[in-house]
Amino acid sequence: MNKNTYIKIFEFGEKNLDGFNYKKIIDEIPQLKDWEKMIIEENIKNAFYNKTHVGASGFNSKESFFYCMGAGGGDYGLNNLSKYILNSESYFNYIDYLELKEARETAKKAHTTSIWAIGIAIITLITSIIFSVIEICS
Repeated sequence: MNKNTYIKIFEFGEKNLDGFNYKKIIDEIPQLKDWEKMIIEENIKNAFYNKTHVGASGFNSKESFFYCMGAGGGDYGLNNLSKYILNSESYFNYIDYLELKEARETAKKAHTTSIWAIGIAIITLITSIIFSVIEICS
């Protein structure tokens, strides 16, 4: 199954809780398409903007699933001097995704187990009827 771009990014962020730079995320997520790189770059730029402009007059926070821990340089951090982590909302969304995935797997196992249990109950019922009929006839 091909993973969604956001899931790839969240998995990467969860594995790199100490932080990462733009180059590391681009290099380490396998087979990113150009449009996926653009999504990452836009979120990096927004996190960098939020870090460097907070408190400025007329500041409006831009949406990003990253938090810039340290802004180094002036080109939105694409110079790889800035360090990023997943923001708390993204991290908890990823945890929710993992819990949902696990719940679905558990539900599939429960469904299979219930089918087996019903099958065994039916076989037991039929066997009981057969032995009852044999007992009555003899």
